[in-house]
Amino acid sequence: MSTPVVKVQCTQCEFRSSTSVVEGRFAYELPGDARLSLRRRLGWCFDCATIRPVEDLTRDSFEAEFTRLTSTLAKVENELAKSKTGIRALFRWSETRTKQSERNIAFFRKQISEAALYGNLLASRHSPPRCLQCSGQNVIPCELPQAPKDTSLLVTRFVHPDCGGYLTISDSGMRLAVNYPTVRIYSSEGVYLRDDDVPRDQW
Repeated sequence: MSTPVVKVQCTQCEFRSSTSVVEGRFAYELPGDARLSLRRRLGWCFDCATIRPVEDLTRDSFEAEFTRLTSTLAKVENELAKSKTGIRALFRWSETRTKQSERNIAFFRKQISEAALYGNLLASRHSPPRCLQCSGQNVIPCELPQAPKDTSLLVTRFVHPDCGGYLTISDSGMRLAVNYPTVRIYSSEGVYLRDDDVPRDQW
């Protein structure tokens, strides 16, 4: 799967970046050598003086996702249960569809388990969001709208720190499809620890 590369520039200086800085594989290291996918968002790091991926520790978005996952799981489980009784059972609901439902259930249960771990991490977290490049805490979210479908510039409301200009976004016309060989590993407090070589089929 590929993602579009959106160029980020400034109306008053030569600043250049792109939204692709958030791409890659990031994980928290938990007790017992467990890993948990690290949620991130686009942000401005004042220490790096540029756009960086920063931790997303927003509890509201987590709670909404957890509710969505549990609701979807309940629907899939209910659908599978109905397939084993009543008229569907008489007509022998297809084995392929049953197996697909079972795979979906396993997927959502795994997602819910990871979401619960993430909730525990949020509850025990002491430090604010960090920059995932320098581990600094001097960051703010960089909320950017969706880029235009063509290559025209869209001036955002985000003021470029120390410059006074406004950041602009535009579609570069390119898409990013990279198989990242390493995972950037962080402590539960968001401090960078190391890069691990982990094949995608293993995590």
